[in-house]
Amino acid sequence: GGTCAAAGCSVAEIETETTTNAVNGDIVTVPGTVAVPCTSTWNGSPSAGNQLAITKGITLTALNPCTLNGAGIPTACAVIITDGTTGGTSNDQLLRWTCAAGQYHELSEFKFTGARATIGNDGVIQFDCLNTTTTRVSVARNMIVDMNNNKLIVANNVIGVAHHNYIHE
Repeated sequence: GGTCAAAGCSVAEIETETTTNAVNGDIVTVPGTVAVPCTSTWNGSPSAGNQLAITKGITLTALNPCTLNGAGIPTACAVIITDGTTGGTSNDQLLRWTCAAGQYHELSEFKFTGARATIGNDGVIQFDCLNTTTTRVSVARNMIVDMNNNKLIVANNVIGVAHHNYIHE
């Protein structure tokens, strides 16, 4: 696949690449460095345009990787997404990924942070995959911190792996 570069880390900037330019198999990179991270606040509202919705088999990753400790766990990341969601209703995920059948899907090198008081049953990040025999998901080298003990990742019918992530309340 090819590589598409988002102009920034807002929902709109990333969705321009994931919706318009990327095709299955592509890598979508998001700018930033650990020293000068790209930061954005998403509120998880699909109606307000602040929920990242992906429907393709792509890799969504920071252009520059997270700094890792000796065990390979991230300690600082170049892309920081703050959860600005209030309330806790269904379908208010920051990222809702509907898998493309038979494709590979990866989320890597992001930091998600925030202190939402409550959340619906759908989690902060949700993967929905219907074709479980050939659809694959990887969630790797991310930091998910200060999410107030809420459901973090909800995976429906997913075959995949989550590895070398740092999850802390």
